[in-house]
Amino acid sequence: MIYEEKNTLSKEICDDMISWYENKITRGENVDIISNEIRDDVSISNCDMFESFTPFYDKLNSVIREHAKNYLKKLKTGQGYYKITGYKLQKSIEGGGFTMWHSELPIFSQKWEMLRERFATWTFYLNDTDTGYTDFYHQNLSIKPETGKLVIWPSYHTHRHRANPDLKEDKYIITGWLETDYERNRK
Repeated sequence: MIYEEKNTLSKEICDDMISWYENKITRGENVDIISNEIRDDVSISNCDMFESFTPFYDKLNSVIREHAKNYLKKLKTGQGYYKITGYKLQKSIEGGGFTMWHSELPIFSQKWEMLRERFATWTFYLNDTDTGYTDFYHQNLSIKPETGKLVIWPSYHTHRHRANPDLKEDKYIITGWLETDYERNRK
């Protein structure tokens, strides 16, 4: 199941995050050898600028929690405890983005211990684009980037996805994961 909700973040908050990214992050171009793409990626959790990101973090957490409840109800899995992790802010430029089909929980991952708790992926689109949709392979679905839209989907191979390679303008997203909180669920 893919959960999609428009206008979960205001345009002002999205614009502020884009501005924060452009003004605070020392940008460097990284080449992804596999797909030969140029991307700017910043992992917020590893960033020296985390403190200045805190106001966004608090707002994002609040919105994700609200919509994760709706997502879990639709899955009929019960509420349980989960953690919100990741917070990867990305800018994709023309022709960029991660255009290879992939899932957030690869079947043969060497990082299995780290990934085994991941059950869902979330993405906020921070700006509108007419191209560069997020494509879902098995669902034959493409999601249009719209400012403030939140999308949540299972992290498994059943939901392989990619950034459509037809991106012709800058696209900003912030993405992360929902992970099972085993310790709290055991109590």
